[in-house]
Amino acid sequence: MTKNDRETSRLVAGAGAVLAALPASGAESIHQYTTALIGCGGWGQENLKAALGALRKKDEDPRKVRIVALCDVKEDRSQATAANLTAETRQAPRTYSQAHSANRPYVAYSDLLTAERPEIVIVATPDHWHALPAVEAINRGAHVLVASPLSHTVREGQAIKTAAAKGNGKHRVVGAAAHWRYAPHVRSAKEFLRSGKVGTIGFVRAFHNEARQPEQATENEPIPPGLAWDYWCGPAPKRRYNKLIYNDFSCFLDYGNGTLGREGTQWLDLALWFMETMIDQRRERQGTTDAKREILWPRRVFSTGGRPVLGLPINLELQDEEQPGARERGRQTSDQPDNQVAVFDFGAAAVPFSLVWQHRLFAANAAEKVGDSGCYFYGTEGTFHLGWQQGWTFYPVDKNKPPVSCPPEEKPKEKTTHYLKELWEDFLGAITKETQPACGIEDAYRAATLTQLAMISLKSGRSIQWDGQQEIIVGDAYATSLLKRDYRPGYAHPSVS
Repeated sequence: MTKNDRETSRLVAGAGAVLAALPASGAESIHQYTTALIGCGGWGQENLKAALGALRKKDEDPRKVRIVALCDVKEDRSQATAANLTAETRQAPRTYSQAHSANRPYVAYSDLLTAERPEIVIVATPDHWHALPAVEAINRGAHVLVASPLSHTVREGQAIKTAAAKGNGKHRVVGAAAHWRYAPHVRSAKEFLRSGKVGTIGFVRAFHNEARQPEQATENEPIPPGLAWDYWCGPAPKRRYNKLIYNDFSCFLDYGNGTLGREGTQWLDLALWFMETMIDQRRERQGTTDAKREILWPRRVFSTGGRPVLGLPINLELQDEEQPGARERGRQTSDQPDNQVAVFDFGAAAVPFSLVWQHRLFAANAAEKVGDSGCYFYGTEGTFHLGWQQGWTFYPVDKNKPPVSCPPEEKPKEKTTHYLKELWEDFLGAITKETQPACGIEDAYRAATLTQLAMISLKSGRSIQWDGQQEIIVGDAYATSLLKRDYRPGYAHPSVS
């Protein structure tokens, strides 16, 4: 059993324990949104549990969603999820198409969308598989919640945004699962910054650190029974099966964007969300609160990094027999940077500032004092630190004034506290009210795009100029080519127009 499967089993069991206390949904008069899950791994399981519990004050309250179908590249995982849901909710989600005499399992998302026509679709797949199912689900009329980050490339994000804007002629709620926006201490931090007590902010620094060791290549293995590995690779380049890829896909740049994409999306999103409060505050003072919202975009992006500690990436295939140490099936390491710095120049914004991201996958220790992830806002009145379990603290410039911290009850109790129930209540409320959730498509697209532009700068080895109005890279044909990647034969890139 892989780490991924153990996590799935744990979450399925947890979901079952919670759902066991809930009554079956009968013929309630309220509307239950038919919902399908594409990707039954740990994150998909957590979203199912949150969706089923959303907007319910008491156990006897009816659920607002009904899970009608599940889809996964690993058949036993979707079957286990379905079995638990059936036992605990008395509503059996389908895991195969009844239109086929052979009862073909839902491995291909298009089979599920065609047969089930769900009203809500959860896309909880690896990053390289976000765009295609999201766009097709939107085009078929569904509201869509995509795991963060929104996409793997800028053009994929644009395709999702374009589909959402068209909405098939109707209002569509489309967003990324930016669960961090719903944390109580994040909400109070945003209001503290909006109050102006930090002063004018000119510099923001976000960071993430881990303690890893030099990476040892993991031997490739036969594809496990029941896993559609070719389909898992999908539109991305196909690698030989390796449990390291399956369990930790974001560390491989064919399928994710490394630590910057995995961790940076959250902190860069919060940094820009908070900085927009400074613009809102200025507009309030100027009496221009009715003005159109300014979408913050950097005018220039530069990134550098490498793998001095993890070591050079290895991907030895069968044909590499002449290379020292080659095994029968080959072996692989990840290829993500073990350290990276990205600089985003927001000098043209209404409140000009610089935003810096930095991460390292080594030397994470208690010397940091404020945890291994966070964000600092440096203003004329002091420094504001936002963490996760640490909450937030403001350190005034005036040394005679004591630091100000958020109330202890606002801090997340655990590192893995995700506030998905609050996210789902907001998402369902946006559908009912025909509005957008806290992290709608524009913010989700921007957060993902910032990380992807930084990766383009890293790969091209130079600074890039970004036109946020036209959403293009200026004067650099090679960097522009990296906004999109070629899909494998048999897969068509979704339209961006």
